[in-house]
Amino acid sequence: MANRLMPACATRVSAMLVASVFFGCVSTPDTMRNAAAICGGVPLENMSKRYAELTMAMDFPAMAALFAEDGELVNSGSTRLRGAREIGKFLAGFTEFKVLTHEMTVMQITGSQRDWQVDGRFRQQVRLPDKNVVVASGRFSANWVCAADNAWRLRRMATSPAEG
Repeated sequence: MANRLMPACATRVSAMLVASVFFGCVSTPDTMRNAAAICGGVPLENMSKRYAELTMAMDFPAMAALFAEDGELVNSGSTRLRGAREIGKFLAGFTEFKVLTHEMTVMQITGSQRDWQVDGRFRQQVRLPDKNVVVASGRFSANWVCAADNAWRLRRMATSPAEG
C-alpha cells in the first residue's frame, strides 16, 4: 500500500470527502467555545462528536441528514451539491474509501443566536479503493444553523485544499 501525497484530481475528491467527515477529531481551544451556541439544548461542540461517530460508522444517510434541506456541500473546483438528498447520494459514492486519520483544528467560531460559522484547517489520511493511502489537507468552513425543528443543521460546508 503506497503512502503518497494526493494528486490534484484526487485532492478534490478527498476534500469533498473531508467535507463529509470534517469533525472527526476536532481541536477547539476553550477560548473559542461559546455558551450561546446552543440549539435544542445541544451545544454546537457536541455536533462535532456526533459527526465523528457517524463518520467512523460510515453512516452516510445520517451524515446527510445533518444538512439542512437546502444545505450545500462545496469544494473549490467542483460542482456544488445542494440539499440533503443530493448530498446523501454523493456520500454514498464513498463506501469504498476509508478515512484512516483526520484532524481538524478550529481557528474561529463566530455567530449569534441561531446561525454560527466554524472555520479551520483539516488534515487526513484516506485509503482509496485501490488501497493506496493519500494525505489531504486544507481549510474548511461550516455554517451551522439552529433549524425550525430546534436541531443543528449544516447550511453550508465548504473545503479547499492546501496550497502548494
